Amino acid sequence: MTIWLAVGDEAGSWDHVGNATPDDRRHLGVALVLAPIPAWKTALRAPFADTTTEQHMQCCPLTGTKQTHHVQKTLDYLKNHHLQGRWNLHEPGPDPVKSSLCQSFHWLASHPQLISLGAHAPLDQIRRHLHHADDPARVLGQFYGLLAASIFPFLPPGDRLQIAPGLRSEPSARPGGADPDQRIHGDSWGMISALKQTALERLHRRPELQTNTRLNVGVLKYFSSDWRAFLPFDALNGIADLAASLLSATQFPGYAISIPEDSLPRGNVCFSSLTELLES
Repeated sequence: MTIWLAVGDEAGSWDHVGNATPDDRRHLGVALVLAPIPAWKTALRAPFADTTTEQHMQCCPLTGTKQTHHVQKTLDYLKNHHLQGRWNLHEPGPDPVKSSLCQSFHWLASHPQLISLGAHAPLDQIRRHLHHADDPARVLGQFYGLLAASIFPFLPPGDRLQIAPGLRSEPSARPGGADPDQRIHGDSWGMISALKQTALERLHRRPELQTNTRLNVGVLKYFSSDWRAFLPFDALNGIADLAASLLSATQFPGYAISIPEDSLPRGNVCFSSLTELLES
């Protein structure tokens, strides 16, 4: 039996789901990076530039200081240095921040063992097709669940799929007087519950898969008891953030970075629309 781990992150500000107008076309999405546990270990230990992948994903791409790799932190820098717009990952130019991001995007898109999956839709479409549209945590969980369900047909019989969606990354509404720099998380367990319920509902439509698939959904650190060696949560979360940023760069109109999807290596990256997931 192989344990597959899918680590997730959101793309866009899901806090807007509950207060969007009927014709709001802002794009939102989710991303999952999938691999067997041994492949994750190998990928993290592998060389990356002058360090390892694990260490690279534990550093801020803007300052180089030790913290989770988070592309969002670079967007103001890119704007201030006129580095927004269409990117060619093979020709990053001399700027060190852009060059590092291009190297990271290309690494993920071309990695032979890490599979990057993503789903996206305009906000008005999400509100029209998904339940609990006024609850960002639950509708986010449903979107994750639809994407997770697309993995089932490709798993070998008897394998286990463990899904760890990321904690919400955009600031939500805060009570008066709250520290503006302190994130108030949404209902993470509600998101996880909606993810699992949605994925299992989709699985039940495929009787031939039900006896062959074991699904576990939860917070990343709670899965560690199933593994023979520790995996660094911050590095895994950094890779999931990179996938969500790549989804944004290839699919979101108006995102600071634009990367043509057909310029990515084929086979390792698969981004789908909400409509495609619902029809599958």
